Amino acid sequence: MQKVDGMKMDWKPIGEIDQRIALSSVSLILALPTKVMQIHIEKPKLKAWWYFMILHKWRSPYFPDTEEFRKIMAHQYDLITVFDQEVGKLLDQLKKDGLEKNTIVFIFSYHGYGVPRYKRWLHNTGLQVPFVLHIPDEYKNQLPELPNKVDNLVSFVDSAPMVLDVVGIERPARIEGKSFLNSSGAKRKYVYGYRDRADDMYDMSRSVYDGRYLYIRHFMPHRPYIDKALIFNKGKRSFDELFRLRALDKLPTEAEKMFTAKPIEELYDLGADPTELNNLLQESGHEAIADDLRKKMNKHMLQTHDTGC
Repeated sequence: MQKVDGMKMDWKPIGEIDQRIALSSVSLILALPTKVMQIHIEKPKLKAWWYFMILHKWRSPYFPDTEEFRKIMAHQYDLITVFDQEVGKLLDQLKKDGLEKNTIVFIFSYHGYGVPRYKRWLHNTGLQVPFVLHIPDEYKNQLPELPNKVDNLVSFVDSAPMVLDVVGIERPARIEGKSFLNSSGAKRKYVYGYRDRADDMYDMSRSVYDGRYLYIRHFMPHRPYIDKALIFNKGKRSFDELFRLRALDKLPTEAEKMFTAKPIEELYDLGADPTELNNLLQESGHEAIADDLRKKMNKHMLQTHDTGC
């Protein structure tokens, strides 16, 4: 049993268990406890991010430009810094234990700090997360068509078939997703997103993205993104600041939209509008694109027996 800054790590030598299972069991899947993050954020060497963000002009199309929101977003950058440091420690530990050459490493992220317009939103700000996969040379011969870089669409549902490819196990028919490690295999054409219940707030929205256009369908449009619910209770800094400014009638337009009814449908061109501010369905000329993505989403819901839970 190993420990790094209070985190327990149990490395199992490859020789003790079946080779194929060992490849996945010693893989590094990183999950940082909030407590560990908070300890690091309090260290003075990371405070420089706070001062940088406060002293320099910071603007977001979604949030008010206040000192509190600058601190909140600076905290995001602090967490990214800590995440990078902790990954480095774990990789160093693998080297010290002599396991770096026979360990397949998966590094992926959550949506981060609970900031509105990110966590639980079906916009790209809430769906796109980083993912890094490292396969040692010793195991690359098991994947003769392994690409050096993957630039096609990837979804988390692809993780299971991808891992089975890595360890050389045939994928059962019941498993969804497409492995992206075979350069000649079928590439994913669409990524689907889901928004449902969180704590005491129920909602139902679905999305589909084709690499350029993002279509979102709200089945409960009368429910605003930010509603009267415990999940938005006092003590969550970003929501506290939004509620404070709304009471003073000082919210910018995009922030105010979070408190009002949602449109039934949304369509964004991420190539021309990466901040997703211009809903193309509020103007004419994009009906064919919306109709195609709408049909793709409806078909996917039927195929996956989506019951809206």
